[in-house]
Amino acid sequence: MFEEIFRDFPDQKKIKKDLKDKKTVQLSGCVPSQLEHFICCSAEGFRRKLIITYDELKAVEILGNYTAFDKAAVYYPAKDPVFHEASLQGSFISEQRMEAVRRLYDNEALTVITTKEAFSDRLRSFEEIKKESISIKTGEDIDLEVLAEKLVTLGYSREDSVTARGEFAIRGNIIDIFPYTETAPVRLDLWGDTVETVKHFDPESQRSFETLEEVTVFAGGDTDVSEEEGAELLDYFDKEETLIVFHEPGKLFDSADSPFIEKTKGFARLLTSVLGAGSDLIVPDTKYTINARNIPSYNGRFKELTEDLTKYRERGYKVVLCAASPLRADNLRKELLDEGQSVNVISGNIKTGFEYPDLKFALISEVDIFGSRRRRRKKKRYKGDPIKAFTDLHVGDYVVHEQHGIGEYMGIERLKTDGYEKDYMKIKYANGAFLYVLATQFDRIQKYSGKEQAAPKLSKLGGKEWANTKTRVRGAVQDIAQDLVKLYAERQNSRGYKCGPDTVWQREFEEEFEFEETEDQLSAIEAVKADMESERIMDRLICGDVGFGKTEVAIRAAFKAVQEGKQAAFLCPTTILARQHYNTISRRMKNYPVNVRMLSRFVSSKDQSQTIKDLKSGMADIVVGTHRLLSKDVVFKDLGLLVVDEEQRFGVSHKEKIKQLRKNVDVLTLSATPIPRTLHMSLSGIRDMSLLTEPPVDRVPIQTYVMEYTQEAVKEAITREASRGGQVYYLYNRTNNIDMAAEEIRNLVPGLNVEYAHGKMSPKDLEEIMEDFVNGDIDVLVSTTIIETGLDIPNVNTIIIQDADNFGLSQLYQLRGRVGRSNRTAYAFLLYRRDKLIKEVAEKRLKAIREFSDLGSGVKIAMRDLEIRGAGNILGAEQSGHMGAVGYELYCKMLNDAVALLKGETVEEDFETTIDLDIDGYIPADYISSETEKLDIYKKISAVSGEEEADDIRLELEDRFGEIPAVVDNLICVALIKAGAHELYIT
Repeated sequence: MFEEIFRDFPDQKKIKKDLKDKKTVQLSGCVPSQLEHFICCSAEGFRRKLIITYDELKAVEILGNYTAFDKAAVYYPAKDPVFHEASLQGSFISEQRMEAVRRLYDNEALTVITTKEAFSDRLRSFEEIKKESISIKTGEDIDLEVLAEKLVTLGYSREDSVTARGEFAIRGNIIDIFPYTETAPVRLDLWGDTVETVKHFDPESQRSFETLEEVTVFAGGDTDVSEEEGAELLDYFDKEETLIVFHEPGKLFDSADSPFIEKTKGFARLLTSVLGAGSDLIVPDTKYTINARNIPSYNGRFKELTEDLTKYRERGYKVVLCAASPLRADNLRKELLDEGQSVNVISGNIKTGFEYPDLKFALISEVDIFGSRRRRRKKKRYKGDPIKAFTDLHVGDYVVHEQHGIGEYMGIERLKTDGYEKDYMKIKYANGAFLYVLATQFDRIQKYSGKEQAAPKLSKLGGKEWANTKTRVRGAVQDIAQDLVKLYAERQNSRGYKCGPDTVWQREFEEEFEFEETEDQLSAIEAVKADMESERIMDRLICGDVGFGKTEVAIRAAFKAVQEGKQAAFLCPTTILARQHYNTISRRMKNYPVNVRMLSRFVSSKDQSQTIKDLKSGMADIVVGTHRLLSKDVVFKDLGLLVVDEEQRFGVSHKEKIKQLRKNVDVLTLSATPIPRTLHMSLSGIRDMSLLTEPPVDRVPIQTYVMEYTQEAVKEAITREASRGGQVYYLYNRTNNIDMAAEEIRNLVPGLNVEYAHGKMSPKDLEEIMEDFVNGDIDVLVSTTIIETGLDIPNVNTIIIQDADNFGLSQLYQLRGRVGRSNRTAYAFLLYRRDKLIKEVAEKRLKAIREFSDLGSGVKIAMRDLEIRGAGNILGAEQSGHMGAVGYELYCKMLNDAVALLKGETVEEDFETTIDLDIDGYIPADYISSETEKLDIYKKISAVSGEEEADDIRLELEDRFGEIPAVVDNLICVALIKAGAHELYIT
């Protein structure tokens, strides 16, 4: 086999000579994966390569394969000229662009892969970058005012605290900056005007962790450069040492006299065409065609492959192996690693192989190779908090005091009593009463968590109203805790069908999954299989955002059930969701003898009758359907698994029928509502639950813009998405004139199909429009918030939200989550009306959304109204009402205690220790100016339970804000005394 891989290929030395002589070389017949190999090998002797292709998807694909041959490669995306003036925007594209510019500026040997849109961008010249970059070293003096001005000029924004790239903050003698080209933000600690230390810090914990000698704030950013000034990307490359590659010139050039050709005169050029596309467009000096013949397949002979790889290594070759898909590539890489072979494996449909003896470089292909063992999967579980609170507390927000009830937060006030100054939280209660809570008692207060639109009723200070409310809720909580514990006990004692271990087909079926599973997905899959292989009847909730992989977990369970001769049913609340699941399952199972059917009103009466007949006889293995599945005429021969998608969206009567169905079959319930950690802990040990909190591996962050509404911006956003074959959501949240809004969009983009949808339409009309949108027949869907949850449409990668300042934080996050479900960059445009004065709260909300453009930040952002909704879905609407009465945190605490008591565990008696000493205790404004940060520190101090925690708070304060004033240290000392008193049951 090894000897057979040597093949004829174009004269490599001749190609290199032509390129060195500045001749234009055209290459055709090169299939994907060979392409990157050939470019890399042909470019030997050139320090720099510039590869220009026709769109971003192709650029990212080329980058993925190219780095197997040459790690020194980056993607340089185009910037958005129309949206560059946005008030706020995500930093992902800027980070990619800046990384490429910095490495070119640092004179690295580098390959830059870009698109034709990015090719002509205006940028700062190297001279300007050198002049404007800011270098800061320990021991040198700096002027704070001058530094702040320079950072603003470079496009950085000044904030209270630094959490995202492109931000800086100044707090006394502490300066935090998050440079675009650094992996972590940096903290400068000044003594007077002198830089005493430079450290990296963690943007989440705000704690420093690594000392540096110096830091450079690079000036190669995307700030405006006029057409007359600056440079183009091409100006960063030296003609003598750069090879320019035009990939698929037929899609790049309009004619032979393209400006591209003019600009690249004097550079060595290689025009490439995959499979000959566009090969006759330009007639260059020389043409070459690759005619490498097919090589024999290894046909599962894994041992032979490893032996050949060893032979290549012994002869000094670097080897790259080509697999049929990204998943196969990943599996094969791990399989070979188990055999002690560290090999670069790339993906691409290739059945030819060739090598370059003069370069000691070989590309060979694998066909149908499966390793001797199944790949080893890590059993890593999610550590830390899956969901954290968005704790910004603003004047006017509602809070819950455990002893006094729900009040309105009025800010922090400093009061002087008996000659001593202290900070108090001022809370307004019913009938204009106020409560002043000492700073060291802040641990008794939570931000009220309820639906953003519904204002809670304020409690009365004194009296029995709040105590009665708590008693009522505690009773309801005990009822649900009893129901849950009883249900769990019944399930533990019941016996169901016990599945056997995975079959060979099961393993092959799972290997064919085209994406790489997340750790959460793997954990959920393992848990589901363990349930099915036990005698206990499975009842597991799979909870995770749309697109995080719940369906694949259910599909693997269904395949396992079918392997056992059982039937599986997928129950969906809408016909569109049923169609989506049916298409996915049919595609995944097409290579196996599994009979998949659908039951919904989109299926003809004749086909429905046949499906019902086949379910009864056992001819149909898997059925996907709406509540039609719950009809009396639907009878299964041997139902083994029921999958219920979004159970909370079914009516009461349907839920009763589901209960009857699920009595003796394994059940998987899927929900896209995030379950917060506190509730999850309350239910753990009662209900089996798997949380999917990790985004898919190849998901790209959503590029978010906050900007004024203009017709030009809307038109540009829509036409740009349409030009790359994508679709657009346009969110317009008023039903009375949504038809006029749709007509306005039609006039803006006359060549596109624009339709509208809202919740007041008839179900039939709404479903037909959504069906057309899913099928790609509609380019732009003008819609109300009905799109907030539901469908996973990978082709929709732009969402435009009109009047975004009117939406709550969690709603904006959910709406933005409708896009970005594939590996191409997605865009979210949050528009507000021109000249409209945005309220401070709305502005902060929009800024938060922009900051949380990173993946999985739904996890970080932890919107409280979502938590309420999630809890309501799982515990029922009545419990949601009880939760609203006392607030989310207190409800979860009560539920936790009730469950613990029923399980025979001890629960600590709850009482408050109050401490008020004749001593000054507060945080001065010149030490911490931001009220949000001040509240955060007060909360931490009030929760101190011992010397270790007190010392940790002191270290954090010194690190983040500088030397601790005596009045702040007094607070910590008082908190320590309170903790000691509480342990001794002193009130």
